[in-house]
Amino acid sequence: MAEKYQFPDELDDDKGEKVEIIQPDDDVEIEIVDDTPIQDRGRKPLDKEVDDPSDDEIETYSDKVKVRIKELTHARHDERRAKEALYREKQELERLAQHMVEENKRLKQYVNSGSEQYDAMAKTVANSELEKARREFKIAQEAFDSDAIMAGTRGFNRRQNESCGCTKLSFSPFTG
Repeated sequence: MAEKYQFPDELDDDKGEKVEIIQPDDDVEIEIVDDTPIQDRGRKPLDKEVDDPSDDEIETYSDKVKVRIKELTHARHDERRAKEALYREKQELERLAQHMVEENKRLKQYVNSGSEQYDAMAKTVANSELEKARREFKIAQEAFDSDAIMAGTRGFNRRQNESCGCTKLSFSPFTG
């Protein structure tokens, strides 16, 4: 019966598996997990560098051994190139992730500052319209024009409700 595959975080491994968590920002968490197969964990790498056999050395061996040595050497170089390519890709992905985090942070800051500016501008416009309605009401009241007083009261109430975001009616144009 085949063994069921287990993910690295599901294993009870007491070999000190290291999980590195990088937090470049409070909003982003990148977790790097050791996904080395179980049978390969804890193996020590070769302590010395193995040189490729020279052509003279290869000539002393039989034809089958020559072919096998050349195949193993080729496979080793293929693995090295693949490892180097993966390392370059990893570096580029880390750089890209950091760039995306910085861009996200910059865009959030841009949105927040734009919202604050919009709110400030809307308050300024609403307050100026409210002051205009107060002046119109005052002029209508001084002229004893009842139609203008009613229109001014309605306009004042509407603008006051718009400026504070309220839906209830205000009763006096003299309240601030």
